[in-house]
Amino acid sequence: RAGLPRESLEQLGRPQDAGPAAPPERPQPAAPELRRARAAPQRGSRPPLAQHLLALLLHDPGIGEPLAEDIARLQADNPDLELLHKVHRVLLDNPGYSLVHLLSYWHGMHGAGERDLLARIAASDLLHATPSAHRDRLAEARGILARLHQAQERERPPGARLRALLARAELAAEDRARVRALILELSRSDPKDPLIQEAKQRVADGVQ
Repeated sequence: RAGLPRESLEQLGRPQDAGPAAPPERPQPAAPELRRARAAPQRGSRPPLAQHLLALLLHDPGIGEPLAEDIARLQADNPDLELLHKVHRVLLDNPGYSLVHLLSYWHGMHGAGERDLLARIAASDLLHATPSAHRDRLAEARGILARLHQAQERERPPGARLRALLARAELAAEDRARVRALILELSRSDPKDPLIQEAKQRVADGVQ
């Protein structure tokens, strides 16, 4: 289940001579993540987090199953994560797939252009990986997911974040600190929200 060398990916990404081409379809606007991914990978700059995570998944499809719950928590309607979710669903449905299988499947289902896009994303990971380094792709992917979840959490309204914390059976010291910070944030935007008093009481109960 190891990934392919970059030279092999480049070969897979090259167009084949298949006779006269059919009239091109009108292209659909690409999501931001896809537009960035379609650019040729360059050394010296890290890919976006979602693209980096997808590259890890392409090279090691076996990590898709243990990451299923964490990936499912990512916003399904976020265009930057659309391709990641699509690939992940295919890998969950086909646990024996390797990168070669996935590229072949993608070619058949979505065409050569989208297959080449996946090949370029996989190649971009090889450009940025440290040569000959032993990589724990599962741990690396979990680190990326943690950062994506944090970014996603920051985009939620303070009331929603506060309710999620208060729904926990127990609040650790770090959780109580976050509750206090969210109380202040919510007080600035909606000082009469009854959730503020509930949160204050919960914090007080936790420190007794």
